Amino acid sequence: MTANGLVRAAVAAALMFVIPFITVGSGTEGRRGSVWILCVVIAVWSGWRLSGLLAAAEPRLYQFMFWLFCYIFMGIAPAAQLRTDLMPATTPGVLAGGDLAAGLVAAAGILAFELGVLTERVRPTRRVAPASVNDQAAAASSSSLRMLSRVVPLLAFTTAAALYFVRKAGLRAFFGSRELRTQLIDTAIPDPTFAAILATISWVPALVVIHRIVNAARLSDGRRSKLSGGQWLALALSAALITVVNNPLSSARYVFGAMALSLVVLFGGFRNRRRTRWTMLGLLVALFVLFPVADVFRRESGGSISISLADEYQGNADYDAFAQLHNAITIVDAHGYTFARQPLGVALFWVPRSVWPDKPIDTGIYIAEQRGYRFTNLSAPLWAEFYLAGGAVVVVAGFVLVGRWLTRADSRLVDAAERDVPFTVVGAFVPFYLLILLRGSLLQATALIAVFVMSARFTRPVRVASAQLRRTVSGRPHDHR
Repeated sequence: MTANGLVRAAVAAALMFVIPFITVGSGTEGRRGSVWILCVVIAVWSGWRLSGLLAAAEPRLYQFMFWLFCYIFMGIAPAAQLRTDLMPATTPGVLAGGDLAAGLVAAAGILAFELGVLTERVRPTRRVAPASVNDQAAAASSSSLRMLSRVVPLLAFTTAAALYFVRKAGLRAFFGSRELRTQLIDTAIPDPTFAAILATISWVPALVVIHRIVNAARLSDGRRSKLSGGQWLALALSAALITVVNNPLSSARYVFGAMALSLVVLFGGFRNRRRTRWTMLGLLVALFVLFPVADVFRRESGGSISISLADEYQGNADYDAFAQLHNAITIVDAHGYTFARQPLGVALFWVPRSVWPDKPIDTGIYIAEQRGYRFTNLSAPLWAEFYLAGGAVVVVAGFVLVGRWLTRADSRLVDAAERDVPFTVVGAFVPFYLLILLRGSLLQATALIAVFVMSARFTRPVRVASAQLRRTVSGRPHDHR
């Protein structure tokens, strides 16, 4: 058996058999029926997909994160909850009668995603004709200088925003628990839309600055990173802003994790197949080990650390995605679809509620209010967003499009890895932020991704009009499937 085959066999055995057995096999069986078996099937299939990606060791990060979400949030977590009847404590009243419908909708979305992957054609990559070393260096240097000229105003903007944010909320808010941070920010900045945007622009552009400077140094000087004094100062200032505003003590675990993993990409975590395989494997271990441990920083009284996989998932509100899909189906049965209302709120997230009083609320909050919950800070997985908009038809159509888009995005990452060039700034961050987008709510997650993309576009390198560098050659499509 080849090395790839051994890797796939070992990982597949762990993900498809060992972890589901440990998670679902313990605890007293409840009286919700056998729908938990469908969730185990989802976990097994997702584990097979993850093992294949690990064995191939290609940086298909978008698909990797999609299957990782499905494995945990639509697979082993709900399987453990349904089997023991220990549903998330924050979603009471999730009755067993709707379990099958929720399981079938979850499975339908996954099958639709597979269809989207299969039907997406990988387009030919536009190739640049070989240029002399001098031409390459001159082009990269000129492009980097133009890009770096935009880094300065972006860094000034995010520094001003961070100083204002820290002044309003107080430095104590950023080095305590997440619970304390939320309380202090809510008190200092009552408008949630403004608070979310301010929090985002206080550190996201700084992360883009770090990526731009490091990548520019690599492109203009081979693999060596010779930076000027001004560039080192910009890196130090950016790192300081991120340390204050987005640190592991007070920030959401998913947000900090996406930022940290983008830096792993930046500093070569996916530069070759060996690194790619080990980084993916490390990410798997981190979500099973480090993610529960990080719960200790969430509350003033201190969080709890799970000592077993079963304890981690049973009744845990962090894994409420399946229950929220269940609730979305219940709400549609009672009140009908929301159609374009929720998506419109996502598209116009930047409009203050003072201007648009009837602006849609986060889908997670909407579901909580419709179900009469006191605690409203709940997730709303993409399945629930789609189902509220138009039922199973929208779920299937939506995930076909998601599958096609992620396949296309992954092809760009694989092509960059093959040519040994840095990933784009978006390609280094968005795949890991995808976990947040899939978990939802979309309205809550949109501000950060919008600021990140706008910052990346503002600082993108300018193509140099070099005749030799503009020449392209036709090449065969690279099918990376």
